[in-house]
Amino acid sequence: MSRAEYDEGFRASALRHTGYRGLRLGAITAAGNVLRDAASKILENPAAAAELEAALRAALNDPDEMIRERAAWALRPGA
Repeated sequence: MSRAEYDEGFRASALRHTGYRGLRLGAITAAGNVLRDAASKILENPAAAAELEAALRAALNDPDEMIRERAAWALRPGA
C-alpha cells in the first residue's frame, strides 16, 4: 500500500492514529508471526507463503530503516 493509498483509504479511520509507518510495521510483524506459526493456514498454501516471504524480502530494501529492520526480524527463523 502506498502512502497515497493509505491517506485516501484511512482518512476517517482510527488507524490514522497509528500512522502509515505504524501500519506497515504492524503488518510486517504479523507476517513474520504467521510464517513462524506452525498452525498457520498460510503454510498449507506454498504459493501464498512464498508471496508473503517475497513481500518481506522486498521490505528489506525500503528507504525506512525501521521497516528494513522489522523485515529482517520477520524473516529470521524462530525469532
